[in-house]
Amino acid sequence: MNDIPGFLDRRPLIWSYSMLKMFRDNCPHQGQAQYIDKSLPYIETPERKFGNLGHDALDLRVSANKPLPKAYHFCEPYAAAFDGKPVTTEGWCQIATDGKACNRNAPNKFGHGKVDLVLIQGETGYINDWKFVSDKSLKYEDPFELRVFALLLK
Repeated sequence: MNDIPGFLDRRPLIWSYSMLKMFRDNCPHQGQAQYIDKSLPYIETPERKFGNLGHDALDLRVSANKPLPKAYHFCEPYAAAFDGKPVTTEGWCQIATDGKACNRNAPNKFGHGKVDLVLIQGETGYINDWKFVSDKSLKYEDPFELRVFALLLK
């Protein structure tokens, strides 16, 4: 845990999709508290835990052909679609202040994100983001998220 109070922390702010979405779509005050001041703690709700474990399960299923745990058997058709394809799962992408890719600890790192699944064939790339939500009305990925990940992937 960081022992430096948020108002004294002088590390550069690195953006992520989650942070940008919080400021853009939710509440700038909550974004300030969560990502800048760090006064709002991360709380893993049962729903978040289910989603996090689901991401781990799909990562192992797609990248290492490990069987899905029973609670995630419903995901098998989605995972099987990538069998035998050259995919990268749970890959981190970083971007520097000059707009170029950089490594994780680059001093000019400006943004980062972890892309759930990437499939590149020739000059075409496919980005997949696993979703574990109880809201049945959510049918499609947030276009803003796909644009952020496409920027990072590029």
